[in-house]
Amino acid sequence: MSLLVALPFLIPMVAGSVSLLAWPSRRAQRAIAVVGTAGQLIAAVVLLVVVWNDGIQVLAAGAWPAPYGITLATDLLSALMVLMTGITGFAAALYSLPTISSRMERNGYYPLMHMLLAGVAGVFLTTDLFNLYVWFEILLLASFALLAMGQERAQMAGALKYVVLNLFSSAMFLSALGLLYGLAGTLNMADLAVKLPALDDGGRVTLVSMLFMVAFSIKAASFPLFFWLPASYHTAPVAVSALFAGLLTKVGVYSLYRTFTLVFTEDVPWTHGWLQVSAGFTMVVGALGALAQTDIRRTFAFLHVSQIGYMLMGLALFTPIALAAGVFYFAHHIIMKSNLFFLSGVIYRLGGSYRRDELGGLWTARPWLSLVFLVPALSLCGIPPLSGFWGKLLIVRAGVDAGSGWLVAAVLVTSVLTLLAVMRIWADVFWKAAPQDRPVSRAPLPVMLWVVTVGLAAGTLWIGFTVEPLWALAERASAQLLDPSAYIEAVLSPSVIGNLDGAFNYLKDYPHRCWEQQLTKAVAASAYGELREYLADTVAWTDADGDITRALAAAADFQAPNGGMAYWQASNAHVSPYLSAYTAIAFNWLRRDGHDVPATVAARLREYLLRLLRRDEFPGFYTAGMASSVRAVALAALAGDGALTAQDIARYARHVDAMDLFGKAHYLRAV
Repeated sequence: MSLLVALPFLIPMVAGSVSLLAWPSRRAQRAIAVVGTAGQLIAAVVLLVVVWNDGIQVLAAGAWPAPYGITLATDLLSALMVLMTGITGFAAALYSLPTISSRMERNGYYPLMHMLLAGVAGVFLTTDLFNLYVWFEILLLASFALLAMGQERAQMAGALKYVVLNLFSSAMFLSALGLLYGLAGTLNMADLAVKLPALDDGGRVTLVSMLFMVAFSIKAASFPLFFWLPASYHTAPVAVSALFAGLLTKVGVYSLYRTFTLVFTEDVPWTHGWLQVSAGFTMVVGALGALAQTDIRRTFAFLHVSQIGYMLMGLALFTPIALAAGVFYFAHHIIMKSNLFFLSGVIYRLGGSYRRDELGGLWTARPWLSLVFLVPALSLCGIPPLSGFWGKLLIVRAGVDAGSGWLVAAVLVTSVLTLLAVMRIWADVFWKAAPQDRPVSRAPLPVMLWVVTVGLAAGTLWIGFTVEPLWALAERASAQLLDPSAYIEAVLSPSVIGNLDGAFNYLKDYPHRCWEQQLTKAVAASAYGELREYLADTVAWTDADGDITRALAAAADFQAPNGGMAYWQASNAHVSPYLSAYTAIAFNWLRRDGHDVPATVAARLREYLLRLLRRDEFPGFYTAGMASSVRAVALAALAGDGALTAQDIARYARHVDAMDLFGKAHYLRAV
């Protein structure tokens, strides 16, 4: 188990909380933003190195194993995405220092930014679909607040469109979760990968998979569900737009990659066939939309939609080279597209407009800035030897190998349309003369703007000129996606036996107070003696016998006058039938292991359970299923104690159908 897995979202959570405490001081909030995002970036780098060298890393929160507890895991794909989150977040924090207004800083800009980064990292690290939904809602809340923070009319309109469509996506996602849980009884993705193929209900599984596809496609802004993106991204402050462009749609694309390589792989011709259609139309329609724009940020927004199609194509073809090309394109696109949005802010700072027909003269006035702009712009078009060229070449090769000629044609057509859109920006904004009424500002640019834009341009150049390191990572990530057995084993391996060290360390050190906790600690201490040979040498429960003795001695303090057991206050009004049945069966276990159970407490408890079964006295809030399962535990305890006959147990057979699996298991134990 590695705590390192949780650091990429714990660091921004802590940074956001500290930033809230520093609310009166803008300087402190700025410093926390830089330190917090730098910490997340460092943790992401270390995590990627560890995963590359040591394999998939897993963290089971509270030592509760999957699929019962909250489990985090990172393979190479998620580690790469966390690294991209760290890079984009750090760049956005630096860019925000000279560009975000004091009013936005006072309104909570930096805490919201940290909240967004935590949500994005959580999406990439979770192994559970419900927790994925929770992380989605966290980042949706933060992103909506950031989008609407300026309170201008255009921003509010864009925020409204953004949140309405994303709430619809969330509602569909939640509905799909309920249906999937009803089918499989679990939402852990590794567990689903094991259980769904065994279901004799392929039609319903495919239907549920399409609901997930639509929900994630809305968040990914793929055709035909992309309209919220170009309607909203251009309205936010530049640092926010760049952060969104780098990360928000990627959580949707990543979720498609994760679920449709791990969970929904039983009907690939159908599901991935629809993904191919979506990928092709997303590429072409996004590029056509860009040609119709005069606002450079809206142009980049439509081109952003177009680029999502390339990533979807890698998943849709579902071959080793296609998935590797898709992973490669993830990294290239996040760095390149974030930089273009950052540069659009620099252009506005110098020219006073985002409309290309109102701009001009930047090549003459700012030649170095023009060269920096050319790096991500030409990479977007796929000009060699920049990173975009290699990404598109690999995608095209995957399409040719898969025999998908129409998708290859869509890639080539989209590349031409993208080149036309970018060259129009270059010709109007940089090459033509500046309008007489809007000359280019000669004021020096803040250093941080140069640091961010030049740094990201250097990243684009590094990917393009080296290629091999990122491609090697993408190939290994692709192999993990196509053969998820290592991921499944890593997530599910902390089973009851496989994670005994964590379970015993947790139980022996926890300061148990109520009766249920004290009794559970005693049961665990008793089991420690039997299972010691399976534990690491570092697990030492030196006072196990003493803990058992103290718990049993305290039993009378929690027994009510009617003989039942209570959690805290030993009164008839606070007796719990479940806790009483659990206590009786735990006494049987402890007695079997040679411990002296208090005879008076056990006898009075036995009488209480017999009376409970005869009179059927359960609290009003107990459902029929709860009452039936508690009956089963009581029957198992009393049968093990010799207090019931087979005929007595048979009388309760009519309740079996109402029992959950836990209750049925105990009823069988009683029988």
